[in-house]
Amino acid sequence: MTQWTTLLATLLGAGVAMGTSLLVEARKDHRQLLLESRKHERDVTSEWRNTRRDLYAGFLAVLTQARSESRHLSEDTEMSEAERTQLGRRAFVPCYELRYQVELFAPAEVVNPALAYFRCVRGFRDAVGRGMRHTDQEFEHHAEQMKNTLADARDAMRTDLELSATARD
Repeated sequence: MTQWTTLLATLLGAGVAMGTSLLVEARKDHRQLLLESRKHERDVTSEWRNTRRDLYAGFLAVLTQARSESRHLSEDTEMSEAERTQLGRRAFVPCYELRYQVELFAPAEVVNPALAYFRCVRGFRDAVGRGMRHTDQEFEHHAEQMKNTLADARDAMRTDLELSATARD
């Protein structure tokens, strides 16, 4: 009978040990899956943030380029209104692609100020095409408006990217 008791105790001990081992492994696997899932979420969030960062930087860069070219056109006194309009429109073409991307991928909190800045720069381009010169008082109004809408768009983008706000001039 003691042989059976010893055998039974050994089998019971082996069963408990195996069960405990399986339970520990299952918990370890669960924990590993949870960690991998969290890492994947962080990676996706980081990738999405990088995509938006690149989009926002590109959007602001093309609008700055168009604004700069429009300013140069406002300084040229020998160019006809038709030439100025054509060159201004040509300089503005790259802005549309990034505008549509911002509208698709950015939240409304970014889209609204970004579109306000876009429209402001486009209005500046149109005013230059109609003959506004860099010495006109209207030019200063447009410059101030562009500065303010740029700051609003940039702050909204930085907030969306969870970056600290920049100081306004």
